[in-house]
Amino acid sequence: MIPSSPSDAATDTDALELAILERLVREVRLPSPDLPGWQSLTAAEYTRAVRELDELLGAVAVALAAARAAR
Repeated sequence: MIPSSPSDAATDTDALELAILERLVREVRLPSPDLPGWQSLTAAEYTRAVRELDELLGAVAVALAAARAAR
């Protein structure tokens, strides 16, 4: 699709960037406790870190969904 105006081009670029960010958030894998650097954590520390990362990714996903809905 060829944009009919500069604002259409910006909207298309925004939509593409939003889609890329949404895909990246979906594809993030939570770390394995066997990875270097994670091995030094206790089970409780690892669980807490993974929970915090999961919550952060959830918050980003919600923000991206809100940005998409606002378009």
